[in-house]
Amino acid sequence: MRLQAARQEARDLGLVLTEEAVSMADAIGDSLDRVKSAISATVFEVDAALAPMLLPAPENVKNIAGWFNRRAKTSSSCSSRQSNCSPRL
Repeated sequence: MRLQAARQEARDLGLVLTEEAVSMADAIGDSLDRVKSAISATVFEVDAALAPMLLPAPENVKNIAGWFNRRAKTSSSCSSRQSNCSPRL
């Protein structure tokens, strides 16, 4: 009898999903899956189009960072009184 009461209480509280609610949730899930697939395909195409421009970027950033690191080491060894410590590019 306690199980019956628990079931009724769940129904009264709206905790039991109807077949219609389950069906609608499933339809929404399927629709969202199609949207995700379309967005993923679009992102893939955009990435493929931009790849030739973006692939060299990490190497360029590494070179720029190296240049700054070398400059920092050079300028830290120069005192402010020395005139021969001009920046070298």
